[in-house]
Amino acid sequence: MSLRLVIPLALFGALQSAGAVDTGHAELAAAIYPYEPTYFAIDPGISEVPLNVKFQYSVAFRLIGEAEEPTVRPNGLFLAFSQTSYWDLGSESKPFYDSSYRPEAWWHQDLPMTVAGGRLALEPGIGHESNGRSGPDSRSLNHVFLRALGVWQVDDLVIEATPRIRAYVEKADNPDIPLYRGYADLTGSVLWRNGFAAAVSGRIGSAWDRGSVMLEGSYPFRQLTGGRVHGLLYVQAFVGYSETLVSYDQITPQPRILLGFALTR
Repeated sequence: MSLRLVIPLALFGALQSAGAVDTGHAELAAAIYPYEPTYFAIDPGISEVPLNVKFQYSVAFRLIGEAEEPTVRPNGLFLAFSQTSYWDLGSESKPFYDSSYRPEAWWHQDLPMTVAGGRLALEPGIGHESNGRSGPDSRSLNHVFLRALGVWQVDDLVIEATPRIRAYVEKADNPDIPLYRGYADLTGSVLWRNGFAAAVSGRIGSAWDRGSVMLEGSYPFRQLTGGRVHGLLYVQAFVGYSETLVSYDQITPQPRILLGFALTR
């Protein structure tokens, strides 16, 4: 999960002023948000893992609600779609090992209270995840969830915490998945003023003996290139079970480290 900032609209504003973009297009762009990180990352050989490419894209759309501030998510109904794919370039035929597709819907509601000066919100929602396969490799689940968000500004830092609890509505393809993914997860992230961001996501299985931790770091290329290259330098480390949906009950060879390029975080 990333710091939840709106996609910059300065370009759309400039084009609209020039008459190149009409108001409808600008309003549509203002309703699109980054959701989970969007990236393309490669295993550089630090860990001996056959799944040597991982990429993900993720976007959310505000269906109901109006944004009053460009960097604050408004109250309203959101729809999202995320896809994570694993590409085995090391094999002769270079197949895709697995992909997971995750549509979600939720309501974002700001809370009138604060904790230590931080903004708080709740997001009840529903989600689906599947890998689009049939037969013994088919994996799918439906769930309902309640996610809490807290955002704090501390000097040059923006700190975000996002705990979530879930209940599985249907999991016939993988009935024991709670043993590896559990019923709760927690994501935390920190963004420094210079643009460096770090995030950690963790979950624990229902028997308290399995789970996973993922660490992510990103830094704007513009800081390294004087503004000539856009996007983010991205690094990811994963330890634990259920990195892929098809192998949800298997542990990833430890640790799994990826380096790559990100568009959002």
